[in-house]
Amino acid sequence: RYADAGTVLNIHTRAAENGYATGFDVMQGTKAGFNNTNVYAKYNHGPHQFSLDYRLELRNAANCDEQDTYTFKDGDKRATYDYSGTYHFGYASHDFNLKYLFTHGDSVNFQAKFTPSIFTWFWNSNMDINAEGNPLWANGTQDKRQRRNSFSPSLDLYFDRKLPGGHEIMLNAVGTLFHNKQHVHNIQNDETQQTLDDDMRQHNNKYSFIGEAAYTKDWGRTQLALGYRAALAKSDYRITNILSDYKEYDYNATDDKHYAYAQLNGSIAKIGYRVSLGATYINTSNDDTHFHKLYFTPDALLSYNVKNGALRLRGKMSTITPNISSLSNNSTVTIPGLLYSGNPWLKSALDKQIGLTYSLNLPWLNMDLTAEARKIDNDFSTYYQWQTIDGNRVIVGRDENCDYLLNYGFAGSLTIRPFSNDLLTIGVETGYKWQKEKSDIIGVHRHHYMPLAWTVDFRKGCWGAEYYQCIPHKQLNGSFINSAENTQNLIVYYQKKQLMVGIVCIFPFAAAKYNDSILDNDVLDKHGWNRVTSQKRTFCITLSYNLFSGKQNNAEKKLNNKDNDKGF
Repeated sequence: RYADAGTVLNIHTRAAENGYATGFDVMQGTKAGFNNTNVYAKYNHGPHQFSLDYRLELRNAANCDEQDTYTFKDGDKRATYDYSGTYHFGYASHDFNLKYLFTHGDSVNFQAKFTPSIFTWFWNSNMDINAEGNPLWANGTQDKRQRRNSFSPSLDLYFDRKLPGGHEIMLNAVGTLFHNKQHVHNIQNDETQQTLDDDMRQHNNKYSFIGEAAYTKDWGRTQLALGYRAALAKSDYRITNILSDYKEYDYNATDDKHYAYAQLNGSIAKIGYRVSLGATYINTSNDDTHFHKLYFTPDALLSYNVKNGALRLRGKMSTITPNISSLSNNSTVTIPGLLYSGNPWLKSALDKQIGLTYSLNLPWLNMDLTAEARKIDNDFSTYYQWQTIDGNRVIVGRDENCDYLLNYGFAGSLTIRPFSNDLLTIGVETGYKWQKEKSDIIGVHRHHYMPLAWTVDFRKGCWGAEYYQCIPHKQLNGSFINSAENTQNLIVYYQKKQLMVGIVCIFPFAAAKYNDSILDNDVLDKHGWNRVTSQKRTFCITLSYNLFSGKQNNAEKKLNNKDNDKGF
């Protein structure tokens, strides 16, 4: 009895309990060579957490179909190589994470994560060749073998600390080593002799370090953020190819990127804002040349809440650096007389974006509609030019900086729940895009396209089903027009609490198919398509299960950095 006490505090104290979490999900194809697997385990003891997880992605597809047609243009002369046949490709990606987390309330978080990753890839093709228009060319066959292997251990350290008075400090450091081997062996024979034997081998070690520090200060509805991020990379290559007469030589390339910013977040009445003033310094260097430049890279977001939705205006400038391997001078022979080479003189690109988004959220309908424009100055595109190498007149393709690539148009997503629940959900993603590319090498090209994808979901009790399909569109990609994947996925599943069992059918109606065509130019005409025939109507069994007990720690990192450029 507390008599007439107005407020009573009843406080219980006890030691933090321990806990664990473990689970897996697997999708195994009934045909050989299709598997996605994830496994994880966590153990919590007071403020400490130890965890391990593993991810596998495996593909192995034989008897795929391919055709490529190359037409060499040299003034009024025309010569054509037509390649048609089958290929066999596969890859395996193994990602391990061993993690330690220390968390003390909401004030201190420390995380150390060790990630060794293993990646293997192969592509073998056998082609019949039909040659026309050049008396030196004859019909024949091609046998091409390609391999890539990479081992990349990484260490990721993260720390954040909240201090009295609304201060917070965050630190993140990621170090990665990539140990790579790459091999391309391209043999071509005509009816009487061997016309090509290109055996390119590349070994490289890439070392990278990414460090970021950030500081924030809160004043109620306003927050100031200051930050700096450095990304440093170096790759040492050992290369043998046809241009070096198969004598090994060394090549070195480095890539440094530094970004500093000051950001202010807050709101005034119904308007929210985030304004960031930043600068980015790029420095790339290799055995042939070096490049450095300072860019102004601001970022701003304005948001305004309206009834059942919001308006958002976003403007951003950022830099794009070429892959470090693009800065090497390695070369491979695609077909006789056609080479692909790296370009040590590539410069960084500047990406400028602006977009206005309207969002509407109702119990039975969600919609996002965006009008956007994006211009990339000095974008990277692969161009082909006649050159004389070792006394031979050949076509060389390599990445070059175009003047700019311009994308603008509309994009939207619509989700409808006719019954205002999960019984039936219909989703559509579409838009209309215009593209323009200007280059001193091939002039001005324009293209427009309409992406379209749709999803139907059904859920009743423990049972559910989903169908997703992407209608392929063709998009300007550098000097090529490439088609999107004609993705189709159908799944039927049963889910009860932490258990889910399902059957998935991938590409139930048509095999995955890809098309590419080079833009019109005075040097080379190329058209190609390939189809993953063997994985049409691939059925998979999918199974997921999780167990939880006791205390769970789920601290979120506020700084996340990772190097995804292996250096191939």
